[in-house]
Amino acid sequence: MQRKVALTLIAFLALASAIFAAEAVTEKISLKIEGMDCGKCAAKIESALKEVSGVKEASVSLLKETADVQVTKGVTVASLTEAVNKAGYTVAGQKNIAAHKHGDCGQKCPMMDKHKANG
Repeated sequence: MQRKVALTLIAFLALASAIFAAEAVTEKISLKIEGMDCGKCAAKIESALKEVSGVKEASVSLLKETADVQVTKGVTVASLTEAVNKAGYTVAGQKNIAAHKHGDCGQKCPMMDKHKANG
């Protein structure tokens, strides 16, 4: 009985150590995002960031125009910026040739009406 308790305790401590070690090798990167018009834009960027190898979690705020990304060490801002660019948006301070065109994020994009009115 004592041996089972001891083995269980050792297994628990090993698991706890692994969890803390995994958390220690991650970091948070925040990006300022330009070109978002609606919630679909934010969701598209979030999805693109989550596809980058080494990204543990990504959260995009339309209101704050930011992306907070939890990554393993070694993931570069350049790789995250590339994912944002491929989704059609821009990280502040970076150039993006294929920038988001107002209204191309979906049928319900609020920029569709603004673009038609101006256009």
